[in-house]
Amino acid sequence: MAESKPPRSAARRRDLLVFASVGVAAILLARGGSWVLDRAGRDLNFIEVDDPPGFRRLSLIGTTSSAFDPFVGMETTDENPVNNLTVSDEAFCEALFGQNNFQPGVVPVAFFSDYNCPNCELITEDLLEMEAGGRLHLRYHEWPILGSSSGVFARAAIAARRQGAQREFNRRLQRTSFAPSDAYLRGLAESAGIDPERLLVDMGSEATTQELRTSATLVRRFAFPGTPALVVGRTIVIGTIRTATLKSLIAAERIEGPPPGC
Repeated sequence: MAESKPPRSAARRRDLLVFASVGVAAILLARGGSWVLDRAGRDLNFIEVDDPPGFRRLSLIGTTSSAFDPFVGMETTDENPVNNLTVSDEAFCEALFGQNNFQPGVVPVAFFSDYNCPNCELITEDLLEMEAGGRLHLRYHEWPILGSSSGVFARAAIAARRQGAQREFNRRLQRTSFAPSDAYLRGLAESAGIDPERLLVDMGSEATTQELRTSATLVRRFAFPGTPALVVGRTIVIGTIRTATLKSLIAAERIEGPPPGC
């Protein structure tokens, strides 16, 4: 009868199998990580656009929430209808990004969103994280196209920014399921430490209306079909974008610098 192998030999074989399994897992993980990076790099394919000059579009198009006429609810009675509003080339970068000059390595980003847009909050979190890291300058553009509550929330966010509380308002408004009543907005203002009466006054001001018109004019210039929409440096991004792709795009734009005239 054959003599059985000692326990020490069996334990050694198990150790070798475990070691081999770990090695295989490490290789698969490395290949998977490489695939993610390669995929993110392949996502950065661009399509040149004729207008605005100096810009390009990311070839990938993500999911958007359907847009209607961006000027709905902002009609005027003067001789020039809002559909004919334009932004001059000299004022284009400031209208789009909120300023003209940027520190080296800081990428200007314009974010067009609606508080009823289901995918906008995810992009907001990515952008805020990158902004906190000093990699980008973020300019919000309220584009209320998904119902009457969107228009009220957009005006509230713009008014809150005039008191330095836009970030706080953005987070709260994106998470709310309440109707945007005056009472609710007053409570929101108080919890954010700003003047609720001033908030309501600023919401109905001509300055707020003009800001919405400017954002809507930019929407038409870039021909966005819906929210979310981004302009990252010189790159137009339509719809949702994966975090890895957004980070790769930010890195590329940091190297290339701001768009012409910015």
